[in-house]
Amino acid sequence: MALALFLMFAGGLAGLAAWAMMEPSAPRTLADVLWVEWSARFVPLLGGLIGATIGATYGRMQGSRAHLLRGLFGGLLLGAVGGSLGYQLGGRLAVAIFGNVLQAGAFTLPTILARVMALAPLGAFIGLVLGIPSKSPRRAYQGFIGGLIGGAIGGAMFDIVSQLLSGVMVPLRQQPGVGEIEIGAPGRAIYSLVTGAAIGLCAAVVEQMGRKAWLRLRLGRNEGKDWVVDTAHTYIGSSETAQVPLFGDPSVIPFHACVIKRGSRYSLADGGSPTGTVVNGQSIGHSEVPLNHGDVVQIGSFVIEFLLRSGGASPQRDVQRAAQPVPIPIPAPAAPPTPNTLVALDGAMQGRRFPLAITGCELGREGAHVQVPDPNASRRHARIAGGPAGWFIEDLGSTNGTFVNGARVGTAPIQVGDVVRLGSTSFRIE
Repeated sequence: MALALFLMFAGGLAGLAAWAMMEPSAPRTLADVLWVEWSARFVPLLGGLIGATIGATYGRMQGSRAHLLRGLFGGLLLGAVGGSLGYQLGGRLAVAIFGNVLQAGAFTLPTILARVMALAPLGAFIGLVLGIPSKSPRRAYQGFIGGLIGGAIGGAMFDIVSQLLSGVMVPLRQQPGVGEIEIGAPGRAIYSLVTGAAIGLCAAVVEQMGRKAWLRLRLGRNEGKDWVVDTAHTYIGSSETAQVPLFGDPSVIPFHACVIKRGSRYSLADGGSPTGTVVNGQSIGHSEVPLNHGDVVQIGSFVIEFLLRSGGASPQRDVQRAAQPVPIPIPAPAAPPTPNTLVALDGAMQGRRFPLAITGCELGREGAHVQVPDPNASRRHARIAGGPAGWFIEDLGSTNGTFVNGARVGTAPIQVGDVVRLGSTSFRIE
């Protein structure tokens, strides 16, 4: 509930800020041709500020700077573009169903319904930003529903508030020789405030109601923090791009473990970590084990509980037992899975194939497992390793960076079909 209230406050403040920035330049009469131009600037600003605020908040909840920045800039872009698209879609639907009642300016039930129809899609498209920080389609859908509800609430209040305050607004805006006065300033303020607040509140409530599985930190920095498990692979580790980032313990590697979702079943796999992963007091080695409601996972000094909505109350005895320091045995070497292959796509190495060892494979210009004769590659450029939880690539401080499918990365998960680029040389994972 605290999160929902915070998002409601933050979203409302962002919406009100957009209104305060644009309202001084709003036309004063209904017939002014500048309304189209003004709306074309106001709607992207409204959507961008609300989207950036909610996206950054959800990104910060993930626990890393990378998620925060992704939510901030992704929310800004999607909020601005999506808000504009939603506004255009809603406007066309309103005209198709109710005609031009919004241009008439009359306070009637069809006008209110048309306003709801016009503005609800704007909120829905802004709500999509919830899926950006965690790259979760399910969370984006939940945000869409929450935003749709929020936009509809704001739209319903627009004409009601404007009509209630018309007695104040008409004398303030009346000028000699001016046509029919536009009195929508209070309505726009309330709409901006309520839409931002309602999107934040409804999106958070829908997300809370829709979550089926999540991880809760029981011991470690940020105790009590939750991470929703709603993607096929939820990575846990010290990487800023991991869905569950754990910082401050050197024994936790970038992609230490992974929760794997297959339908309604969940399992946990170790990512080839040297210190291992413990479930309910037992090391899982490099195997994959099923997860049930209340299972307690220890990764380094962190204790995490796996929870299911359908599982009822979690067994506290397991949490208390796991909260005590558990000796983490170094697992015996396990037979690695069939190695994936790295295939050079261009340059002097084109067509050559290199097996990938689960224990790690370095790529670089000199002294690496895979030597890349490319002047744009660093001596020790990147490292690829993996295990049952999946493979990942880690940049080793290269000059020109490491790229996965065109995006520059520090540490990132990779899978079959991905294209990795070092300098001017590209490789495909097979």
